[in-house]
Amino acid sequence: MQLQYWITGSHDKGFLVQHCCNQIFLGSSVVLPCYVDKHVLNQSLVVEWRRTGSETLVHLYKDGESRAEAQQQDYHDRVHFFTDQIHHGNFSLRLDNLTAKDEGEYTCTVYSDQDCVYLSETNLTLTFTVEESDSLVVPLGGSVVLPCQINKRLLKKRLKVEWRRTDSETLVHLYQDGESRAEKQQQDYHDRAHFFTDQIQHGNFSLRLDNLTAEDEGRYTCTVYSEKDCVYSAITDLELWFEVKHSCRTLAPLGSSVVLPCYVDELLLMEGLEVEWRRTDSETLVHLYQDGESRAESQQQDYHDRAHFFTDQIQHGNFSLLLDNLRAEDEGRYTCTAYRNHTSVFSSETNLELRLQDTVFCLQMFLVFCPNMIMFLSFVLWGVSEGSLNESVSCCALYFLRPLMLLWAAPYAHEFTGKTKTYIHNYSYDTEYIVLSTVFYSVLFKSAWDKSLNYTGFEGVTIIFIFVTVLLLNLIYIILCKYF
Repeated sequence: MQLQYWITGSHDKGFLVQHCCNQIFLGSSVVLPCYVDKHVLNQSLVVEWRRTGSETLVHLYKDGESRAEAQQQDYHDRVHFFTDQIHHGNFSLRLDNLTAKDEGEYTCTVYSDQDCVYLSETNLTLTFTVEESDSLVVPLGGSVVLPCQINKRLLKKRLKVEWRRTDSETLVHLYQDGESRAEKQQQDYHDRAHFFTDQIQHGNFSLRLDNLTAEDEGRYTCTVYSEKDCVYSAITDLELWFEVKHSCRTLAPLGSSVVLPCYVDELLLMEGLEVEWRRTDSETLVHLYQDGESRAESQQQDYHDRAHFFTDQIQHGNFSLLLDNLRAEDEGRYTCTAYRNHTSVFSSETNLELRLQDTVFCLQMFLVFCPNMIMFLSFVLWGVSEGSLNESVSCCALYFLRPLMLLWAAPYAHEFTGKTKTYIHNYSYDTEYIVLSTVFYSVLFKSAWDKSLNYTGFEGVTIIFIFVTVLLLNLIYIILCKYF
């Protein structure tokens, strides 16, 4: 998921906030998206927004209302839900008066009857842009200040200051012999490139560039010469409505509906805007907005009557996609791309992951655990009543650990999430093998030790030596398979 914001304000503040690669200014607001399917709204829901690293509670929705008293003190009066949108499944969070401490990852978790039914993560990154900025991002048609500040002591010498396009060496503006030399600059920059003449006495040779066009994008260099020697240089990259990309994950059950978020800045809502939703892997057209209306006839056949825009929200830049009747084939990565005059001005990606319905999942877990636990208890009873202790311990360990192997091999193993999925995929097989081997060889060792007591001298030592050798070879095999 990716959004692009443009917040009007001064560029010389030296501070920007990035949300999913979106840039907004410190002290303003940002919306962290979180949408759930409407069919769960009739149930008793708990919605938590937390800081992922510290588990700080940012905001809580419980028993049909926001619980501001439960949130962490720093977020009082700064975080809000869109209460009029909750009945549409919109639990997005607006965070106001952004500070440096707000940087981090935020998680929106929705619980229904104590079960997690939705999980969304958003990364909010804070970056500094100093006066010698590596990159400035501004809208077409606007103005920008390219920074260049030198030490005042250099002003006592005879200076020449040049602003040039780095790629073509085009002269954008020149200061020489104590004054600006507009007649020297390239024709395209006449009346568009200016110094702040009242600031030159303070060493400020920043350049204001007005009426930005697509051709203005590129790298600019401010070079200061003193008696023909270069004494200072500053490079600034100018980017115009660059395309941002960020992937967010959305979980949804098969057969339900899901909202894939895509918000375009309202400054882009003008004639000629085209918005496409496509499957990233196959470039399949899922939905299209063109010439001021949705073009359902252009979408791929499988998405007819299943993929919809929120038409009443398009005027606010909301091009989120509602996808109904989810199928297994719908899982994958989706891209929302906005074009203006056939040029991409915004891009957003969402990774859709599907999981089993809760009833189907519970049935599968019952089939995995129940028979094995019954066999485990059976061998416990058999061992207590009449069986051999060694056989009982080995068989109990086998059936107690068998669910780990079954889950590891199950075709729905990828439906697990978080730490559970990581453990099953990476450790369950090894855990069963190591624990079962340890139990089994311990039983054999006990048996071999008992038998060795019936032998004397060399025969008893030989039995123990052979068993220990086999045990060491098994441990070496485990280590080699695990780490090599």
